[in-house]
Amino acid sequence: MSVAPVGPPWDKTSNGGFSSSGATKSALVGANKEKLIGSLELLSAKELVQLLNGLIPEARRAKEDKPEDARIQNHFFGDFAKYQQADKLLGSDVKEDKKKALELFAELNEIFPSNKYIKAGLAVSYHTLGKHQNSEALFEEINGDNARVMANYAREMRRIPLSNVRLQVLSRTVDLNRDQSNLMAYGLLLVDKKMWKEAIAIFKELEALDSLNPDVLDKLGESYYNLGKKDIKWADTALSYFNTSLELYPYSSWTYRMISHCYSLKGDYQKAYENSKEAISKGYNAYFSLSWYCLFIGRPEEAIAAAQKYLEMDPSRQTVHTNMVLGYLLSEDFETAERIYKEWKNKQWPQDDDRYETYKEAFLDDLSDLESSGIIARYDFAREWLDEE
Repeated sequence: MSVAPVGPPWDKTSNGGFSSSGATKSALVGANKEKLIGSLELLSAKELVQLLNGLIPEARRAKEDKPEDARIQNHFFGDFAKYQQADKLLGSDVKEDKKKALELFAELNEIFPSNKYIKAGLAVSYHTLGKHQNSEALFEEINGDNARVMANYAREMRRIPLSNVRLQVLSRTVDLNRDQSNLMAYGLLLVDKKMWKEAIAIFKELEALDSLNPDVLDKLGESYYNLGKKDIKWADTALSYFNTSLELYPYSSWTYRMISHCYSLKGDYQKAYENSKEAISKGYNAYFSLSWYCLFIGRPEEAIAAAQKYLEMDPSRQTVHTNMVLGYLLSEDFETAERIYKEWKNKQWPQDDDRYETYKEAFLDDLSDLESSGIIARYDFAREWLDEE
Protein backbone atom coordinates (compact mmCIF):
# COMPACT_ATOMS: atom_id res chain seq x y z
CA MET A 1 0.00 0.00 0.00
CA SER A 2 1.32 3.40 -0.93
CA VAL A 3 1.66 6.04 1.73
CA ALA A 4 2.23 9.76 1.48
CA PRO A 5 5.82 11.00 1.68
CA VAL A 6 6.81 10.88 5.31
CA GLY A 7 8.88 14.02 5.40
CA PRO A 8 9.68 17.08 3.35
CA PRO A 9 11.65 15.92 0.33
CA TRP A 10 13.82 19.00 0.03
CA ASP A 11 16.21 20.40 2.62
CA LYS A 12 17.93 23.76 2.82
CA THR A 13 21.48 22.54 3.39
CA SER A 14 24.36 23.35 1.09
CA ASN A 15 23.92 21.59 -2.25
CA GLY A 16 20.97 19.71 -0.79
CA GLY A 17 18.08 21.67 -2.23
CA PHE A 18 16.95 24.74 -4.06
CA SER A 19 17.83 27.19 -1.33
CA SER A 20 21.51 27.04 -2.23
CA SER A 21 20.64 28.81 -5.49
CA GLY A 22 19.89 32.54 -5.52
CA ALA A 23 17.93 32.15 -8.74
CA THR A 24 15.78 29.48 -7.16
CA LYS A 25 15.12 31.62 -4.10
CA SER A 26 13.73 34.31 -6.33
CA ALA A 27 11.41 31.75 -7.91
CA LEU A 28 9.81 30.93 -4.55
CA VAL A 29 7.51 33.92 -4.70
CA GLY A 30 4.73 34.92 -2.34
CA ALA A 31 4.27 35.82 1.29
CA ASN A 32 5.44 32.39 2.50
CA LYS A 33 8.74 32.49 0.60
CA GLU A 34 10.98 33.18 3.59
CA LYS A 35 9.16 30.61 5.72
CA LEU A 36 9.72 27.99 3.03
CA ILE A 37 13.39 28.82 2.60
CA GLY A 38 14.13 29.13 6.30
CA SER A 39 12.16 26.18 7.66
CA LEU A 40 11.76 23.67 4.85
CA GLU A 41 13.78 20.97 6.57
CA LEU A 42 11.54 21.17 9.65
CA LEU A 43 8.17 20.90 7.91
CA SER A 44 6.04 17.77 8.04
CA ALA A 45 4.72 16.30 4.80
CA LYS A 46 1.27 17.76 5.50
CA GLU A 47 2.70 21.21 6.21
CA LEU A 48 4.79 21.06 3.06
CA VAL A 49 1.79 20.20 0.89
CA GLN A 50 -0.21 23.01 2.48
CA LEU A 51 2.63 25.43 1.83
CA LEU A 52 3.04 24.35 -1.76
CA ASN A 53 -0.70 24.70 -2.33
CA GLY A 54 -0.43 28.23 -0.97
CA LEU A 55 2.30 29.04 -3.50
CA ILE A 56 0.41 27.81 -6.56
CA PRO A 57 -1.51 31.09 -7.16
CA GLU A 58 1.78 32.98 -6.86
CA ALA A 59 3.38 30.56 -9.30
CA ARG A 60 0.69 31.26 -11.86
CA ARG A 61 1.29 35.00 -11.58
CA ALA A 62 5.05 34.38 -11.90
CA LYS A 63 4.47 32.72 -15.27
CA GLU A 64 3.10 35.97 -16.56
CA ASP A 65 5.46 38.39 -14.80
CA LYS A 66 8.76 36.49 -14.67
CA PRO A 67 8.95 33.64 -17.20
CA GLU A 68 12.47 32.57 -16.10
CA ASP A 69 11.46 32.35 -12.45
CA ALA A 70 8.38 30.37 -13.47
CA ARG A 71 10.57 27.86 -15.34
CA ILE A 72 12.70 27.29 -12.26
CA GLN A 73 9.66 26.97 -10.06
CA ASN A 74 8.14 24.42 -12.43
CA HIS A 75 11.34 22.41 -11.99
CA PHE A 76 10.77 22.54 -8.23
CA PHE A 77 7.23 21.21 -8.55
CA GLY A 78 8.41 18.61 -11.06
CA ASP A 79 10.94 17.15 -8.67
CA PHE A 80 8.40 17.08 -5.87
CA ALA A 81 6.07 15.15 -8.21
CA LYS A 82 8.95 12.76 -8.97
CA TYR A 83 9.41 12.18 -5.24
CA GLN A 84 5.69 11.42 -4.86
CA GLN A 85 5.80 9.04 -7.82
CA ALA A 86 8.82 7.21 -6.38
CA ASP A 87 7.13 6.94 -3.01
CA LYS A 88 3.98 5.47 -4.58
CA LEU A 89 5.93 2.95 -6.66
CA LEU A 90 7.92 1.88 -3.62
CA GLY A 91 4.68 0.78 -1.95
CA SER A 92 3.80 -1.52 -4.85
CA ASP A 93 4.11 -5.31 -4.66
CA VAL A 94 5.36 -5.43 -8.27
CA LYS A 95 9.12 -5.82 -8.59
CA GLU A 96 9.34 -3.65 -11.70
CA ASP A 97 7.65 -0.81 -9.81
CA LYS A 98 10.22 -1.13 -7.02
CA LYS A 99 13.03 -0.96 -9.59
CA LYS A 100 11.50 2.20 -11.07
CA ALA A 101 11.24 3.68 -7.57
CA LEU A 102 14.94 2.97 -7.08
CA GLU A 103 15.76 4.75 -10.34
CA LEU A 104 13.72 7.81 -9.36
CA PHE A 105 15.19 8.05 -5.86
CA ALA A 106 18.68 7.64 -7.35
CA GLU A 107 18.00 10.52 -9.77
CA LEU A 108 16.74 12.72 -6.94
CA ASN A 109 19.74 11.79 -4.83
CA GLU A 110 22.00 13.04 -7.63
CA ILE A 111 20.17 16.38 -7.64
CA PHE A 112 19.96 16.71 -3.84
CA PRO A 113 22.93 14.69 -2.48
CA SER A 114 22.65 15.94 1.11
CA ASN A 115 18.90 15.38 1.46
CA LYS A 116 18.39 12.66 4.06
CA TYR A 117 14.71 12.14 3.25
CA ILE A 118 15.57 11.18 -0.30
CA LYS A 119 18.38 8.95 0.99
CA ALA A 120 15.82 7.25 3.24
CA GLY A 121 13.65 6.43 0.22
CA LEU A 122 16.70 5.23 -1.69
CA ALA A 123 17.78 3.04 1.24
CA VAL A 124 14.35 1.45 1.50
CA SER A 125 14.31 0.89 -2.28
CA TYR A 126 17.61 -0.98 -2.10
CA HIS A 127 16.37 -3.04 0.83
CA THR A 128 13.10 -4.10 -0.85
CA LEU A 129 15.13 -5.36 -3.83
CA GLY A 130 17.45 -7.38 -1.61
CA LYS A 131 20.43 -5.02 -1.99
CA HIS A 132 21.07 -4.93 1.74
CA GLN A 133 24.68 -3.79 1.55
CA ASN A 134 23.64 -0.65 -0.33
CA SER A 135 20.78 -0.05 2.08
CA GLU A 136 22.93 -0.41 5.18
CA ALA A 137 25.61 1.89 3.72
CA LEU A 138 22.99 4.59 3.21
CA PHE A 139 21.63 3.98 6.70
CA GLU A 140 25.08 4.65 8.12
CA GLU A 141 25.18 7.84 6.08
CA ILE A 142 21.76 8.92 7.36
CA ASN A 143 22.34 7.81 10.93
CA GLY A 144 23.09 10.85 13.01
CA ASP A 145 21.71 13.12 15.67
CA ASN A 146 18.72 14.47 13.72
CA ALA A 147 15.75 12.93 15.58
CA ARG A 148 13.19 14.13 13.03
CA VAL A 149 15.04 12.61 10.07
CA MET A 150 15.50 9.31 11.93
CA ALA A 151 11.82 9.21 12.88
CA ASN A 152 10.81 9.80 9.25
CA TYR A 153 13.24 7.13 8.07
CA ALA A 154 11.73 4.72 10.61
CA ARG A 155 8.26 5.41 9.17
CA GLU A 156 9.57 4.73 5.66
CA MET A 157 10.87 1.39 6.92
CA ARG A 158 7.33 0.27 7.72
CA ARG A 159 7.39 -1.11 4.19
CA ILE A 160 9.78 -3.81 5.49
CA PRO A 161 8.11 -4.65 8.82
CA LEU A 162 10.61 -7.10 10.34
CA SER A 163 13.77 -5.62 8.85
CA ASN A 164 16.84 -5.61 11.10
CA VAL A 165 17.75 -2.27 9.56
CA ARG A 166 14.39 -0.92 10.66
CA LEU A 167 15.11 -2.23 14.16
CA GLN A 168 18.38 -0.26 14.19
CA VAL A 169 16.62 2.84 12.89
CA LEU A 170 13.89 2.71 15.53
CA SER A 171 16.41 2.03 18.28
CA ARG A 172 18.39 5.08 17.20
CA THR A 173 15.19 7.14 16.93
CA VAL A 174 14.22 6.24 20.50
CA ASP A 175 17.71 7.10 21.74
CA LEU A 176 17.31 10.56 20.22
CA ASN A 177 13.74 11.20 21.28
CA ARG A 178 11.88 8.99 23.74
CA ASP A 179 8.43 10.35 23.02
CA GLN A 180 5.41 8.05 23.16
CA SER A 181 4.99 7.63 19.40
CA ASN A 182 8.63 6.57 18.93
CA LEU A 183 8.50 4.22 21.92
CA MET A 184 5.26 2.65 20.69
CA ALA A 185 6.65 2.05 17.18
CA TYR A 186 9.80 0.49 18.62
CA GLY A 187 7.87 -1.65 21.11
CA LEU A 188 5.52 -2.97 18.44
CA LEU A 189 8.44 -3.96 16.24
CA LEU A 190 10.08 -5.78 19.17
CA VAL A 191 6.82 -7.69 19.68
CA ASP A 192 6.67 -8.54 15.96
CA LYS A 193 10.23 -9.85 16.16
CA LYS A 194 9.36 -11.87 19.31
CA MET A 195 11.93 -10.00 21.41
CA TRP A 196 9.72 -10.26 24.48
CA LYS A 197 12.04 -9.05 27.23
CA GLU A 198 13.14 -6.03 25.23
CA ALA A 199 9.49 -5.26 24.37
CA ILE A 200 8.55 -5.41 28.05
CA ALA A 201 11.21 -2.83 28.91
CA ILE A 202 9.84 -0.41 26.28
CA PHE A 203 6.18 -0.93 27.19
CA LYS A 204 7.00 -0.54 30.90
CA GLU A 205 8.41 2.86 30.00
CA LEU A 206 5.21 3.66 28.13
CA GLU A 207 3.14 2.43 31.08
CA ALA A 208 4.96 4.93 33.30
CA LEU A 209 3.98 7.68 30.87
CA ASP A 210 0.36 6.55 30.49
CA SER A 211 -0.86 3.80 32.82
CA LEU A 212 -4.42 4.01 31.42
CA ASN A 213 -3.57 3.05 27.83
CA PRO A 214 -5.14 -0.38 27.10
CA ASP A 215 -2.93 -0.85 24.02
CA VAL A 216 0.18 -0.61 26.19
CA LEU A 217 -1.29 -2.98 28.78
CA ASP A 218 -2.26 -5.46 26.06
CA LYS A 219 1.27 -5.52 24.65
CA LEU A 220 2.71 -6.06 28.12
CA GLY A 221 0.23 -8.91 28.57
CA GLU A 222 1.15 -10.41 25.20
CA SER A 223 4.87 -10.25 25.97
CA TYR A 224 4.48 -11.85 29.41
CA TYR A 225 2.18 -14.52 27.91
CA ASN A 226 4.90 -15.52 25.45
CA LEU A 227 7.46 -15.65 28.27
CA GLY A 228 4.94 -17.87 30.05
CA LYS A 229 5.21 -20.48 27.32
CA LYS A 230 8.66 -21.28 28.71
CA ASP A 231 8.10 -20.32 32.35
CA ILE A 232 4.52 -20.66 33.58
CA LYS A 233 5.05 -18.12 36.37
CA TRP A 234 4.59 -15.29 33.85
CA ALA A 235 1.06 -16.42 32.90
CA ASP A 236 -0.44 -14.73 35.98
CA THR A 237 1.44 -11.50 35.19
CA ALA A 238 0.02 -11.59 31.68
CA LEU A 239 -3.49 -12.17 33.03
CA SER A 240 -3.14 -9.21 35.38
CA TYR A 241 -2.30 -6.86 32.49
CA PHE A 242 -5.08 -8.22 30.26
CA ASN A 243 -7.69 -7.91 33.02
CA THR A 244 -6.64 -4.32 33.73
CA SER A 245 -6.90 -3.57 30.02
CA LEU A 246 -10.45 -4.94 29.97
CA GLU A 247 -11.40 -2.69 32.88
CA LEU A 248 -10.42 0.27 30.71
CA TYR A 249 -11.85 -1.10 27.46
CA PRO A 250 -14.22 -4.05 28.00
CA TYR A 251 -15.07 -4.49 24.31
CA SER A 252 -11.76 -5.94 23.07
CA SER A 253 -12.34 -9.38 21.54
CA TRP A 254 -8.57 -9.77 21.06
CA THR A 255 -7.95 -9.30 24.79
CA TYR A 256 -10.52 -11.98 25.70
CA ARG A 257 -8.83 -14.31 23.23
CA MET A 258 -5.43 -13.71 24.86
CA ILE A 259 -6.93 -14.32 28.32
CA SER A 260 -8.19 -17.69 27.05
CA HIS A 261 -4.65 -18.53 25.93
CA CYS A 262 -3.28 -17.63 29.37
CA TYR A 263 -5.74 -19.97 31.07
CA SER A 264 -4.80 -22.67 28.57
CA LEU A 265 -1.15 -22.29 29.63
CA LYS A 266 -2.28 -22.76 33.23
CA GLY A 267 -4.29 -25.86 32.30
CA ASP A 268 -7.65 -24.27 33.19
CA TYR A 269 -9.50 -25.23 30.01
CA GLN A 270 -12.93 -24.34 31.38
CA LYS A 271 -11.92 -20.68 31.79
CA ALA A 272 -10.08 -20.83 28.47
CA TYR A 273 -13.34 -22.05 26.91
CA GLU A 274 -15.41 -19.31 28.57
CA ASN A 275 -13.11 -16.51 27.44
CA SER A 276 -12.98 -17.87 23.90
CA LYS A 277 -16.77 -17.75 23.82
CA GLU A 278 -16.60 -14.15 25.05
CA ALA A 279 -14.10 -13.26 22.31
CA ILE A 280 -16.42 -14.78 19.71
CA SER A 281 -19.42 -12.85 21.08
CA LYS A 282 -17.43 -9.65 20.51
CA GLY A 283 -16.56 -10.49 16.91
CA TYR A 284 -13.25 -12.38 17.02
CA ASN A 285 -12.88 -15.59 15.01
CA ALA A 286 -11.68 -17.65 17.98
CA TYR A 287 -13.34 -20.86 16.81
CA PHE A 288 -9.99 -22.60 16.30
CA SER A 289 -9.03 -22.15 19.95
CA LEU A 290 -12.58 -22.93 21.07
CA SER A 291 -12.55 -26.24 19.22
CA TRP A 292 -9.29 -27.20 20.99
CA TYR A 293 -10.51 -26.27 24.46
CA CYS A 294 -13.75 -28.21 23.94
CA LEU A 295 -11.70 -31.39 23.64
CA PHE A 296 -10.42 -30.95 27.20
CA ILE A 297 -13.80 -30.31 28.86
CA GLY A 298 -15.84 -33.17 27.39
CA ARG A 299 -17.49 -31.31 24.51
CA PRO A 300 -16.30 -33.22 21.38
CA GLU A 301 -19.43 -32.44 19.33
CA GLU A 302 -19.00 -28.74 20.03
CA ALA A 303 -15.32 -29.07 19.06
CA ILE A 304 -16.40 -30.40 15.67
CA ALA A 305 -18.98 -27.65 15.22
CA ALA A 306 -16.47 -24.94 16.19
CA ALA A 307 -13.88 -26.32 13.74
CA GLN A 308 -16.46 -26.38 10.95
CA LYS A 309 -17.50 -22.80 11.77
CA TYR A 310 -13.87 -21.72 11.65
CA LEU A 311 -13.47 -23.24 8.19
CA GLU A 312 -16.70 -21.58 7.07
CA MET A 313 -15.37 -18.17 8.14
CA ASP A 314 -11.86 -18.72 6.78
CA PRO A 315 -11.61 -21.59 4.27
CA SER A 316 -7.86 -21.06 3.86
CA ARG A 317 -7.12 -22.19 7.43
CA GLN A 318 -7.20 -25.95 6.86
CA THR A 319 -5.04 -26.72 9.91
CA VAL A 320 -8.22 -26.79 12.00
CA HIS A 321 -8.67 -30.36 10.71
CA THR A 322 -6.23 -31.34 13.46
CA ASN A 323 -8.85 -30.33 16.06
CA MET A 324 -11.81 -31.61 14.08
CA VAL A 325 -10.42 -35.14 13.77
CA LEU A 326 -9.94 -35.38 17.54
CA GLY A 327 -13.57 -34.36 18.00
CA TYR A 328 -14.59 -37.30 15.84
CA LEU A 329 -12.28 -39.62 17.76
CA LEU A 330 -13.72 -38.55 21.13
CA SER A 331 -17.26 -38.86 19.69
CA GLU A 332 -16.30 -42.41 18.64
CA ASP A 333 -17.04 -41.63 14.99
CA PHE A 334 -13.97 -43.62 14.01
CA GLU A 335 -14.93 -43.93 10.34
CA THR A 336 -14.86 -40.16 9.81
CA ALA A 337 -11.71 -39.78 11.92
CA GLU A 338 -9.90 -42.44 9.84
CA ARG A 339 -10.98 -40.74 6.60
CA ILE A 340 -9.64 -37.34 7.73
CA TYR A 341 -6.34 -38.80 8.94
CA LYS A 342 -5.73 -40.64 5.67
CA GLU A 343 -6.81 -37.68 3.51
CA TRP A 344 -4.60 -35.13 5.26
CA LYS A 345 -1.62 -36.97 6.75
CA ASN A 346 0.72 -36.51 3.77
CA LYS A 347 -0.29 -32.96 2.92
CA GLN A 348 2.29 -30.24 3.46
CA TRP A 349 1.93 -28.18 6.62
CA PRO A 350 1.71 -24.39 5.99
CA GLN A 351 5.16 -22.95 5.35
CA ASP A 352 4.63 -19.97 7.67
CA ASP A 353 4.63 -22.40 10.63
CA ASP A 354 7.95 -24.19 11.01
CA ARG A 355 6.83 -26.64 13.71
CA TYR A 356 5.91 -29.39 11.25
CA GLU A 357 6.51 -30.46 7.68
CA THR A 358 3.34 -32.54 7.17
CA TYR A 359 -0.05 -32.86 8.83
CA LYS A 360 0.95 -36.29 10.11
CA GLU A 361 3.43 -34.73 12.54
CA ALA A 362 0.75 -32.36 13.86
CA PHE A 363 -1.77 -35.20 14.22
CA LEU A 364 0.71 -37.27 16.25
CA ASP A 365 1.65 -34.29 18.40
CA ASP A 366 -2.00 -33.58 19.25
CA LEU A 367 -2.66 -37.22 20.09
CA SER A 368 0.25 -37.12 22.53
CA ASP A 369 -1.09 -33.90 24.12
CA LEU A 370 -4.50 -35.44 24.81
CA GLU A 371 -2.97 -38.71 26.03
CA SER A 372 -0.58 -36.98 28.42
CA SER A 373 -3.45 -34.88 29.78
CA GLY A 374 -5.46 -38.03 30.54
CA ILE A 375 -8.24 -37.05 28.13
CA ILE A 376 -7.82 -40.23 26.11
CA ALA A 377 -6.01 -43.53 26.50
CA ARG A 378 -3.27 -44.35 24.04
CA TYR A 379 -4.94 -44.56 20.61
CA ASP A 380 -2.60 -46.95 18.82
CA PHE A 381 -5.24 -47.66 16.17
CA ALA A 382 -5.15 -44.00 15.16
CA ARG A 383 -1.38 -44.17 14.88
CA GLU A 384 -1.74 -47.21 12.64
CA TRP A 385 -3.97 -45.18 10.29
CA LEU A 386 -1.29 -42.51 10.14
CA ASP A 387 1.49 -45.05 9.51
CA GLU A 388 -0.27 -46.85 6.66
CA GLU A 389 1.24 -46.27 3.23
